[in-house]
Amino acid sequence: MSLNYVKELLNQLVCTCVAVKEDKVYKSNLKGIMPIISKLKEDPQFFNGADVADEVIGRAAAMLLIYGKVRSIYTPLISDHAINILEKYHIYYEYEKKVPYILNRNKDGMCPMEQTVIDVDDPKLAYELLLKKIS
Repeated sequence: MSLNYVKELLNQLVCTCVAVKEDKVYKSNLKGIMPIISKLKEDPQFFNGADVADEVIGRAAAMLLIYGKVRSIYTPLISDHAINILEKYHIYYEYEKKVPYILNRNKDGMCPMEQTVIDVDDPKLAYELLLKKIS
C-alpha cells in the first residue's frame, strides 16, 4: 500500500478521509478533524504506520496524525502551520495547494481547531486540547 493508493481511494470513495494500514481501510465522511479524532478514540493504534489521505490538513489534523504515528499523508489542501509541524516530526506528505492557514466554516478567519494548537508542538497535548475543544 502506498500514498498513491490512498490518494486514489479518496477520489474513488468520495469521502473526506481515508487511511490504509496493512489490509485495513478506514474511510469517513465526517467533517474537519472528526474522521481522525473519532478513529483515534475508537482505536488509538490504528494510524500507527498508516498512509492517510484527507481533504484538508491543517495543524490540528497534522498534530492528531503525528500523535497517531502516521507514516505518510496526502491532501489536496494544506496549511503552512501543518507543513511546519510535519517537517519537525519528519512525516512524509504530499499536497496540491498550500495556504497560510485553514479557514473556518464562515471563511472569515482561522479554523478554530488550527487556532487551538497553533503554538503547541507536543502531539499528546494537542490531542487533549482538541478533545476538550470539540466536547
